[in-house]
Amino acid sequence: MFSHPGKALNAEIGDTVIIEADGIYGIPRMGQVVGLKNPDGSPPYVVRWLAGEYESLFFPTRGVRIEKGH
Repeated sequence: MFSHPGKALNAEIGDTVIIEADGIYGIPRMGQVVGLKNPDGSPPYVVRWLAGEYESLFFPTRGVRIEKGH
């Protein structure tokens, strides 16, 4: 798991994106990186969100961490 305040988070396909305390109810949001727009793993990422089963282009902000896939 990692996050770097003030630095871009790099990801790989298969990593898990976790947004801490998202939304009104303060429930974390989780998704899996399924695509990269940049070959170095820098944002944005294509993320398949677990709740709702949909994909979106994602630019990480404060409160985001990435757990490396296996």
